[in-house]
Amino acid sequence: MRGILSSVWRSWDWFWFTPVDLKLISVFRIIFGVGAFLFYLPRQFQLERYYYETGMLPLDMAMQVYGGKYHAFYFVFPTNPMWIQTMHAVFLLAILGLTLGFYSRFWALHSFMGRRQDCDFLVFVFDSSSK
Repeated sequence: MRGILSSVWRSWDWFWFTPVDLKLISVFRIIFGVGAFLFYLPRQFQLERYYYETGMLPLDMAMQVYGGKYHAFYFVFPTNPMWIQTMHAVFLLAILGLTLGFYSRFWALHSFMGRRQDCDFLVFVFDSSSK
């Protein structure tokens, strides 16, 4: 038993603490970031369809579906088109910031909040379509 634990410990130590060349990780970050940016970029031109008051899920219907079941501290329903465009543009900027490794912690927080807002909206769309 002691030999197995020792082997597991050595493997763990090797995996996490052996110095490696960061080029492969950097290339992966750039490829993944460009892919994520290209995935979300077309939505910037279709925000009216998804998020505006005239879109798939108007605010009053979203509030009926919402019904107080879930509420994150940053959960908002912006209705002003300028704010919707701005929030999505900041989300795209956050993806680019993470891709380039520029102020990573700052942009990670913004991209998390932007993506989380997106997921919450989609939950409402699917919840309302089943009722």
